[in-house]
Amino acid sequence: MFIKDFVSAGQPLNDVLVIDAHSHAGDYVTRRNMDGFISRMDHFGIDLSCISSTSAICTGMTEGNDIVAEAVGRFPDRFIGVFVFDPVRPGKSLSELKRAFSAGWARGIKIHPGASRQHVASDGYRPMWEFAEENNVFVLCHTWYNKSTHAPHHFIEISERYPNVPVLLGHSGGLYGGYKEAMAAVTKKKNLFMELSSAEFSSMWLQQVVETVGAENLVFGTDFTLLDQAFSLGRVAYARISEADKKRILGENMLGILSNESSKNWKIRILNKLKQEETCK
Repeated sequence: MFIKDFVSAGQPLNDVLVIDAHSHAGDYVTRRNMDGFISRMDHFGIDLSCISSTSAICTGMTEGNDIVAEAVGRFPDRFIGVFVFDPVRPGKSLSELKRAFSAGWARGIKIHPGASRQHVASDGYRPMWEFAEENNVFVLCHTWYNKSTHAPHHFIEISERYPNVPVLLGHSGGLYGGYKEAMAAVTKKKNLFMELSSAEFSSMWLQQVVETVGAENLVFGTDFTLLDQAFSLGRVAYARISEADKKRILGENMLGILSNESSKNWKIRILNKLKQEETCK
């Protein structure tokens, strides 16, 4: 069966590696109900979710990041913790960021320049970028078309300044114009990746993106709990692209970004999944 066939039949993608690069714990649907989150992942066959806190973005950095730390502690083989950095308080944020990575629950960083009202290259963000560069940590950034603080084209300069940082362009700019900007950016810089969660992003548009820039710098994301996982999975499953490209997008590319990750719990799960895929070929 092809990936589309499993999705059409309502079956989880148990034979395909699926990593959600962009999802949220905290407010909205789940709050602290991470058992429900895991059930949703199992329903679709999502092996691993990179989770950040919605409340840490909007209201309370410390409390929100603590929710993610708790979730990773309960499900270390299913969640990658993503620390939300607040550029308004860069000193405090950097201190908590270092503690989160030392504790082992955080393995990525999330920023939202729109919420913080600071440019992605502002002084407030500089300590975060320097930490990520030094430690080869991926950064997921909310991007949106025509925004003065975080449009996709702003990240070309960032990628030049911090070449060791894989930067995930969250929502790929969010709108049609943003997609075009994101495509131009990832073509120029190989440490930039288009993250595909967006209510505007269709299977037809994904096909055009792959035809233009290839699939190597595209990563699957859902923005769950703000968007439904089914929508994001469906756009990849039904796109008229090769099965190999679908597998790259759904999990293989993000696995490469996480290659420096030290957590043995989820690595064992992923390695077993890859062995299962080889057996099924």
